[in-house]
Amino acid sequence: MKNAIRTSRFTSCLLILLAALAMRAGEPAENLVSNPGAEEVKGEKPARGFGVYVGAGKMKLSASAESPHSGKFAARLTLEDWHRATNMAAQVSGCLLIGGGNGYTPKDAMPAVDGAIGYVYEFWARGTISPAKLQVWTWDEKENRSNVSLMPGTVTLTEGWQCVRGRFAMPRAAKHFAMGIGTGVKQADGGKLGWLEVDDASIQPVRLAEGELRAFWSSTVKGDTREKAFAALDERLTRLKSLGINTIFYWTPSLCIATRAGMPQADDPAAGWDLFGELLRRAHGMGMRVHAWYSPWIYKEKSRGYELRAHPDWACVNGEGKSSREGICLARSDVRAFQLELLDKLVEQYPSLDGIHIEEPGYPWGDYCYCPHCKQQFRELFGLDLTPGAHEAARHNWAAFCSTDFMARLREALLRKHPRVLLSANGSPGANPDWYIGRDWTLWARRGYLDFYVPQVYTESAEDFAKRLRETQRQIEPWCPVIPGMALTWSGIYPRRNKTETLQAEVRAAREAGAPGVVFFEAGHLKDDDGPAIQSALSGK
Repeated sequence: MKNAIRTSRFTSCLLILLAALAMRAGEPAENLVSNPGAEEVKGEKPARGFGVYVGAGKMKLSASAESPHSGKFAARLTLEDWHRATNMAAQVSGCLLIGGGNGYTPKDAMPAVDGAIGYVYEFWARGTISPAKLQVWTWDEKENRSNVSLMPGTVTLTEGWQCVRGRFAMPRAAKHFAMGIGTGVKQADGGKLGWLEVDDASIQPVRLAEGELRAFWSSTVKGDTREKAFAALDERLTRLKSLGINTIFYWTPSLCIATRAGMPQADDPAAGWDLFGELLRRAHGMGMRVHAWYSPWIYKEKSRGYELRAHPDWACVNGEGKSSREGICLARSDVRAFQLELLDKLVEQYPSLDGIHIEEPGYPWGDYCYCPHCKQQFRELFGLDLTPGAHEAARHNWAAFCSTDFMARLREALLRKHPRVLLSANGSPGANPDWYIGRDWTLWARRGYLDFYVPQVYTESAEDFAKRLRETQRQIEPWCPVIPGMALTWSGIYPRRNKTETLQAEVRAAREAGAPGVVFFEAGHLKDDDGPAIQSALSGK
């Protein structure tokens, strides 16, 4: 972290995974779609659980018994005719709505669930409308309608059934929402009338632990033997649990993942003891959730990073031509692919993992990379020479793109293979001041890549904390929740420590601002006299 002290198969049915997640969280599985299979039929129209949005043209919603995925019926949307008007191309647009309603008003739409930060969906679809567009609308208490970003945004349909799954974040102001699958095409562009069917639909809320994330960032526990490391782990978990903490963001170096994956030159002893797996087992047994706290691009020194051991040519190079001992070159597509592979191996190894928390993505602490690969690629893309201080606009947008590419593909991979795993990131508070070095969390929130964002609001002033939190919320909360981070101490004040009364006031300020949780930095700095104050603050006393 910029302000941190430098320490230390998927089955065919998503419902099985969701049920397992719900049991860990002590919550029953909950499908918000009241009639997911279109089995209750009056005439040819599904009675409950489906609706139709008509944007242009003529279309019909009915129940189809032709070839349902299961049961007797599927919901069917048929595009029957084009909208034709003077001086306008013939066109048709509309959606089959899962959950009901007409897409224009919240009437008959699904109510937003209290405490849900987003929703996981799965349904089966087929049809001749392809590609079909996925759409989510939300309405606030004044019935203002907004769009929510979805990944994927489209799906290629055939006449054979296929499973469509994913998740979307829910703005805090939303009171109702509707999800649809449909099309919008012009006849002159080759668009065609057709049909699509939906069956066995499920939309389930995603909640934070106990409805409020109370978390600590945690550095790796120390111990030069298995017994000592496990004892230190027990001590830390027990202590955090006693404070009212329900979630741990646990530092997970690439060397640990590489060791567990059996990669050459990877020899992390703690990974050999499966310390991370033991953390998951013990934390889950205590009712706590675990998110892997991971940095894709920094903290890669050979003592805890794997990348520079195996690929020394991946090192970032600063403007003076000096290679970094801990940062890797973000612009290389093979670097981004390797990081995605590591995280995929992590979740495959630990399928009960609750989340991935990305540490300040971007270039090492605000610098750029000037390695030979970057210089060549920059020249090919922009026709410019990559030199420090020159061509600022191109440099900034290139840096933002490279980070965004990684985050987009990580979100996509999780949705495809591990859709229940939450994805979050941390960084600076305020009006997105670091986008140009690759930390473009405002864009990621807008595009639906993040389940929540954690700004590091590290300050000794509760008033300043509240102000900076509000600034961050204005930037991001229309699209995803903001959960502020606060610090016991950090590099800007170390060895001095934040006052306990300030931490208590910051917790109160976060709750008053409607934040669905708080995160403390960090468990390795926790002292005995911090405990009562944090416990008191989290309990609301």
